[in-house]
Amino acid sequence: MGNPRLFLSLSALLVLSGCNTSVPKSAMGDVKQGKEAFEEHTNAVVVLNKQSSFEADMTVEAEVSKGCVEAWRKALAGDKKGALAQLDQMSQQYPNISTITFMKGQVLDHCGDKKEAIEFYRKSVTNKEFSTIHIFKLAEALRATNQNQEAAVEYRRLLTMAPDFPPGKIGLAKALLATDKKSAEARKELESVADNGEDIDKKEAQKLLAQMNAGSSK
Repeated sequence: MGNPRLFLSLSALLVLSGCNTSVPKSAMGDVKQGKEAFEEHTNAVVVLNKQSSFEADMTVEAEVSKGCVEAWRKALAGDKKGALAQLDQMSQQYPNISTITFMKGQVLDHCGDKKEAIEFYRKSVTNKEFSTIHIFKLAEALRATNQNQEAAVEYRRLLTMAPDFPPGKIGLAKALLATDKKSAEARKELESVADNGEDIDKKEAQKLLAQMNAGSSK
């Protein structure tokens, strides 16, 4: 008869693959069990692979977070060169991770190199992993370098994703007011924050509204 285990294994695989083969009725129960065992094993392998992938991703995320914090501390201590060197090394080890690119922008921004920071902020928001804070920092840097029209575009993009984010509303208002002191859109955003924002945001919104009102009364 041959090797019964080999017969059952081949029969199970043929059933799984949809082949039309004749299997003795006496063996069908064993074939069914073989099929179920094969499917259970396959499912277990898929689960283990997903778990391994998840654990690997978590390990990379932890390493990247740790390295970015260390680089940021160097920047705060005035070691711009050391901070950027560490981030460059991380980029080589973990390419195409937006967190590292974003932190390069943060370091340059903190050190006063806002135009250079914009380059890295832009890269961080073109990556699929970007977060709303990446867009916010890009918009802020654009506004700080008087690129107010482009800043307004980024603030609006941010607010489509986080419509109740007061700093984004205030930033948009400031960008608009830089080119139009009577901007109706800016007034609308400021009034929204003045009515519903946190205390610190309310005070800034109210201050800007007062300035708008004073300017319109002249």
